[in-house]
Amino acid sequence: MHLTRCVSLVGILLPALAAADPVVLACLKSETSVRGGVLLSAKQEASQIFDGIGVELRWSCTSEPAAIVIRLAPRPPKGFRKGTLAYALPFARQGVRITVFYDRLESILEDHWLFAGSIFGHVLAHEIGHVLERVDSHAQTGLMRGYWTERDFQSIKFNSFGFTPEDARSIRNHAGQEHPIE
Repeated sequence: MHLTRCVSLVGILLPALAAADPVVLACLKSETSVRGGVLLSAKQEASQIFDGIGVELRWSCTSEPAAIVIRLAPRPPKGFRKGTLAYALPFARQGVRITVFYDRLESILEDHWLFAGSIFGHVLAHEIGHVLERVDSHAQTGLMRGYWTERDFQSIKFNSFGFTPEDARSIRNHAGQEHPIE
């Protein structure tokens, strides 16, 4: 009778474990200072965005090779494309795969200071989305758009700026997968 209960319990738990959200590890390495709590708020916002599409984003800078390393640089190199806040290397297998230029982002955050962490979190989610989808192109709408307008920043304030259903599905399908070196 005890064995029957254990087998029944395993039969109930296995499908639940198999259906768990995929886990993505991210490591943010800052080379500049960020004003009061914005960085923590940004990480939390990015995690919530991914939670909303069924992907668990964990922030850890252990030596895990599967972690997406994000570099927060103080400024871009001389002559770098104007207006670019960040860029991703979606086909890289290791090392820094995302770089965010804080001086460019900071000017936007100052205009929207009450929502600075949320906006920064959306930038992180956008770039992590590139890495997970393994694409360097942009969508026409939603979080994966290549250029955000003031209207998009207003949508961020009201939690209505996220991944399109197509991007969400693609990210979920790719998250947690190991990609062999090509």
